[in-house]
Amino acid sequence: MTRKILFFVVVLFTLAPLLWASHSAFTTSDSRLWQFQLETGEYGVVGETGYLIYCLAFSPNGELYGLTDAGDIVTVDPATAEATLVGPLVEPVDPTAADLEFDHDGVLWLLEPSYPAVLYSVDTTTGRATARASFEQVFMLGLASARGRLIAGGWSFWELDPDSGSATEITAIPNLGTNGIVAHLSFGHSGFLWGRSAAPYCPGPSPCDSAIAAFDLESGAKLREVFVPSASIQFTDALAIRSASVFPIPALSGSGIIALISLFAVAGVCLIRRGRL
Repeated sequence: MTRKILFFVVVLFTLAPLLWASHSAFTTSDSRLWQFQLETGEYGVVGETGYLIYCLAFSPNGELYGLTDAGDIVTVDPATAEATLVGPLVEPVDPTAADLEFDHDGVLWLLEPSYPAVLYSVDTTTGRATARASFEQVFMLGLASARGRLIAGGWSFWELDPDSGSATEITAIPNLGTNGIVAHLSFGHSGFLWGRSAAPYCPGPSPCDSAIAAFDLESGAKLREVFVPSASIQFTDALAIRSASVFPIPALSGSGIIALISLFAVAGVCLIRRGRL
């Protein structure tokens, strides 16, 4: 009996990081770096970066990169907000609307949502950007990567192919309201696509209708809204998510976790019946 109890305790502690992983999201307002928890909506200021940073992205090894208003690539310490200059993009990119994202191969991509929208690859050692593809007659804001796919937002979700320069619409995003957009995308390790959902035209001093929300990529449906900025941070300019899970498995969804638990349970029952536990 002791071995049976020990087995299930080991299984529980093995799966616990998948069930209760802490997902830290980072955003910017003016020159400040903010951190908040997607599970609770709690947030706070990390510190001053010394730069106006308009987009953020975590590399596969956990380094946080940003793009400044001057068109420079910087690295940012997520624990202290200290920013270090890498170098200029050189290309004439509008940083205020651009977004950064690393793919699974460690390539840093930059999307500038002009007409046409232009996709750049960025050298992480020099900061220099190289144009790789342009997308005619497509309005895009925000860039995310998961499972080998580059995803752009805006009024719809799009899948981008840098090699062919093609953009395939996945779905229109419903219920955005007047002038609504979804920008600054980032995939969380829950498998959800998170984005800044906002009405971009703010009349005078009135607060913007802005929030950080989770979306279903295939339907565009908003799954939940976890963070609504207060007046002090209503103009969130970036979004990057880092998981504190011991097992960062971005492709594992809620149904995948349930299937994994079921597999462990069935294996345990079989071993018990065979007298091996």
